[in-house]
Amino acid sequence: MRYTRAERLTAQLDMDRMLMQTPYERVLAALVLDTKLNLRFIRTGNPAEGARVALVNVESLLTEKHWDISLAWDADNLSVSVRGYS
Repeated sequence: MRYTRAERLTAQLDMDRMLMQTPYERVLAALVLDTKLNLRFIRTGNPAEGARVALVNVESLLTEKHWDISLAWDADNLSVSVRGYS
């Protein structure tokens, strides 16, 4: 997915910021930027599966206006990667 960073988003976050969330039906997926500048990919499934989280630090990308975010998951793994582009 593509994300355009808000101008007001800086390295000094006082609280976590929700960047994306799907409507909850059977699965909830969300992207959260936390105060340590980690982008967290959170995915919940059925109650037996519970929530799973993958994260990547994006501090070096705060100067980039646009981000290309890749999300991947299967029954055993969950991953997130980010790169900046102009």
